Amino acid sequence: MRFKVETALALAVLLLVNAGLARGQKVLEENPYYLRADKRLQVTLNVEAEHPKLAQIVASLRDVTGLDLTVDASLQDHEPDYGVILPSKKGYHAWQLMEMVAKRGLEYGYWEKTDQGYRLKGELKGDSVTAVAQSPPDEERPRLSLKWLLGIGGALLVLLLVLMALRQRGAWIARRASARPNSVPIVPAPETPRAGSEALP
Repeated sequence: MRFKVETALALAVLLLVNAGLARGQKVLEENPYYLRADKRLQVTLNVEAEHPKLAQIVASLRDVTGLDLTVDASLQDHEPDYGVILPSKKGYHAWQLMEMVAKRGLEYGYWEKTDQGYRLKGELKGDSVTAVAQSPPDEERPRLSLKWLLGIGGALLVLLLVLMALRQRGAWIARRASARPNSVPIVPAPETPRAGSEALP
């Protein structure tokens, strides 16, 4: 009987964990940048640069956003090493730090929206992550796309300039050719007296 109860409890916990993972996976697949649409998370801040604790980051976010940001009870032992967070002159958007927190050491980590704010949820990863100097995620891969667009635009501009230069050179050659005389006057050669003929008086 005791074995059956323990088995049932283990299955229930497993189902709850899988449900949480499925929820996190669904949220991230639908829109991995859902936090960026919240205007309340556009405020900027900086946090402790060297190896900040999760509680410190969440407390700083709570102070600047005024939202009730919490960590799920299942993550009470979650203490990832964030390494060194490179400082920013303008500060980081709240959503940038929240995205960084959700990705560090969590499987399908995400911020679940609540009535008063957000709650961090996810499943702890089995492997440890070595922290390095980092910056929170950028405004969105658009910056990479912008670089590509600028590169393509620059290449097209160079090509256009080359074509214009070739066109001007062709026009210059045509004008120079038109300035030359079209035909050379033919001067008739003097007649040569035939052999045995007499010259007229």
